[in-house]
Amino acid sequence: MKRLLTITSLFACLLWTATTDSAQHRAFDGHCRQFAQTHLRLGGSLHGLGSVNSPRMGATIGLIHEWHFFPFLQLRGEANVVWQGAEGHFWRRDDVDYISANAPLMLQIGLSRGWYFAGGVGVSYLIHAEGGSLPSERFGLDWVGVLSYRFRHSRVGFELRYMHRMGSQPNAALDPTTNLQPFNPSSAQAAFTFRF
Repeated sequence: MKRLLTITSLFACLLWTATTDSAQHRAFDGHCRQFAQTHLRLGGSLHGLGSVNSPRMGATIGLIHEWHFFPFLQLRGEANVVWQGAEGHFWRRDDVDYISANAPLMLQIGLSRGWYFAGGVGVSYLIHAEGGSLPSERFGLDWVGVLSYRFRHSRVGFELRYMHRMGSQPNAALDPTTNLQPFNPSSAQAAFTFRF
């Protein structure tokens, strides 16, 4: 747990330092963009897609940091926290709630005015299981794809993403130590973004 907090803190410091130290600007979509930008993301998620049960709703919050090397190509790093229920929706009191962190690194392409597509890989880690024991599967690697739209002359944007854990099985057997489905961060997410 201490190692995870240390890694998350270092990643957050890196994002903040890159934002405050950047003085270069690039032109794109008709207005000036900083070389490095940070966005806050806040939204909801659906988990358990493709399983025998109905999808479970969750919530997510995170930071996005982009390095604009070219007007049409950016490097995008993120640090996110996802809150989801193990068997039901995240707000249910009688459910086990999973709280996980994920940190994807992606290449982002500007498709047209305001539209972007990003794809890459990331790591996810189950931090906490509220109301229950931690499953044995806590760490994983993920594929991530994001389609986003940034409103012109505004700091606000909207994005859709799909995150899939490599090698995950939607109908995997129950964890013998907790009698719960193995932790699976695969999800579809919709979120608003706000540029600092």
